[in-house]
Amino acid sequence: MLGFFKNALRSRLALPIFITLIVIAVAQAVIVAGVTSLKLKGLDQAMSGELQRAQATVGERLDENRKRIDTVVANMATNVQGQLEQTLTQDLKSEQDRVVQRFEDTLVDSSKTVAQILAQIAAPYIWDKDIPTLTRFVEMAHENPNVIFAIYLDRDGNPLTRYVDRTNPDVKRLIDASPIRSSVRSVLDSAPKDEGTRVITTPVTSQDQEIGKLVLGVSNAAINEETQALTDRFNALTKSATGATESAIRSASSGMSEPLENALAAVSSSFDETARKLQDTTHEQASTLISTVVLVLVISALVLILIIGLLIGARVIRRLNLLKDAAANIADGEGDLTRRVPETGKDEMTDMARALNRFIGRTQDTIREVNDAVADTRDQVRQLTGAAGDADSASQNQRAELEQLTSAMQEMGASIQQVAESIQLANSHVDTIKGDMTRNREITQQVNAQLNGLLEKVADTAEVINKLDSRSQEIGSVLDVIAGIAEQTNLLALNAAIEAARAGESGRGFAVVADEVRSLASRTQSSTEEIRASIESLQDGSRNAVTAIKSASKLAQEGQQSFTESDALMGNIDTATAQLFDMSSEVASMAEQQSSVSDEVNRNAVNISEAAEHASESVSQASNVARELDAPMQRLAETVGRFRV
Repeated sequence: MLGFFKNALRSRLALPIFITLIVIAVAQAVIVAGVTSLKLKGLDQAMSGELQRAQATVGERLDENRKRIDTVVANMATNVQGQLEQTLTQDLKSEQDRVVQRFEDTLVDSSKTVAQILAQIAAPYIWDKDIPTLTRFVEMAHENPNVIFAIYLDRDGNPLTRYVDRTNPDVKRLIDASPIRSSVRSVLDSAPKDEGTRVITTPVTSQDQEIGKLVLGVSNAAINEETQALTDRFNALTKSATGATESAIRSASSGMSEPLENALAAVSSSFDETARKLQDTTHEQASTLISTVVLVLVISALVLILIIGLLIGARVIRRLNLLKDAAANIADGEGDLTRRVPETGKDEMTDMARALNRFIGRTQDTIREVNDAVADTRDQVRQLTGAAGDADSASQNQRAELEQLTSAMQEMGASIQQVAESIQLANSHVDTIKGDMTRNREITQQVNAQLNGLLEKVADTAEVINKLDSRSQEIGSVLDVIAGIAEQTNLLALNAAIEAARAGESGRGFAVVADEVRSLASRTQSSTEEIRASIESLQDGSRNAVTAIKSASKLAQEGQQSFTESDALMGNIDTATAQLFDMSSEVASMAEQQSSVSDEVNRNAVNISEAAEHASESVSQASNVARELDAPMQRLAETVGRFRV
């Protein structure tokens, strides 16, 4: 066969064909390899770009969510602090106004009670014009630190008593504010115009007739002092509550940020690892695919060149050599009538045909026809034998190459299957992350529901404690009234004891009653103070409870809002995870498609191998038939060769 190819390459007819086939095969291999490499590089770059963009998008979204959480927490702390401060200021201002009003009402009520008592006991002394006794009553009224002045007037409005405490700064202010020279009249003139003085006028009646008046001036200084002290305590309470609220919010946000940071970092790390493995697998499969394609193209080109070379050698070169040998025999011998060649074409066969035709023209028709028939038959038998051998060899080579191709395609299918399994494993990890996110959302919803129940319980408790505080304050007001009445009763009992002492023996029974009344008033005052202490302790406890409940309610509401923000962030993370899952699914689908194509190519190669085996069997049968025909044709040729011209 090697000599056959050497003769074929020396032929002017076959050499250009072989060169053209080699050039075409090499060009095809280079072009296909280049195009495949470019396509795979483009696919690799596109996949890398998409993964990088997805990674950058996920990172940006995670950073944005992290910054958004910090901003929301900071804004929430500022807003809650401002709203809490505003609410506390408004509530405390309202409470302060109510307390001041109660102080004023208590002061007015107690002052009116004192004025009524002084007016009731002064009636007989006004009738008698007993100025010293009325003056003592006025001095007794001045024992109350809230009383600025007390003046008895007759029915015409003229002062009956002249006593005013000039050492009192309020009295000095009232005297200086009036142009009247009389101290008593200047005080009566300035008191109604003074904001720090409250004037109480009580008529003095006797037998349902007004015989005079008691004008009592009460100072508002105690109320102002209590109001200022209450304002200072309220301001301190507001600052303490807002500071505690801000600290609680900061602490809660810092405790929530750390787990969230860890979860986001884990998601980012998992995404980076998956992207890296996918890129490495893609690079390996691309390199393997390029090598396989180039190898298949080279082998296919060699097989094609071999088949075409064999066909050309069998149909052209071998026939040409036979014709040349026959022409040489005719030229060198006596001229065998079996030699006849047509004169067609401009190649070697035409030259030999012309040489043979010089002898064929001198032969007879019958011998020439027999000669031509024998020569043609032997030629065809030889060609059939050679073609059958060449075809059988080509079939064997083709079967070997197809087996190699099948093995390579099976390896490529196994690699693609490994890629698909890796992607499925990544999808399972993404599913696990999605399940964890779902369970986290369910836990958040449960905690949120519990916070709602806690808010309702806290609101109910606050309402009950507020009612308790209101009732205790009402009890305190009643105790103030009782204390005032007890104090006035004590004064009346003292005055009654004084009058009983003046009356001598006739007033002894009245003195005993006065002592009992004074003792009862003292016990009443003592009991009132004990009850007041208990009520104040109860009020302090209720206020502390209300403050604590409000703080807990605010913290619970803030926690509920934080869980709402956490649900939104979990939804964003869930969306990003779903996008990652979709991308992995697309890559897995591409791998499955490549596996299907590989399986189809493998099946086609198997079918071609089976067809080649059947063709090899047919060629073997044809070769056997040709060998059987060769012996009769040889005997016929020898018989015809005896004829000469």
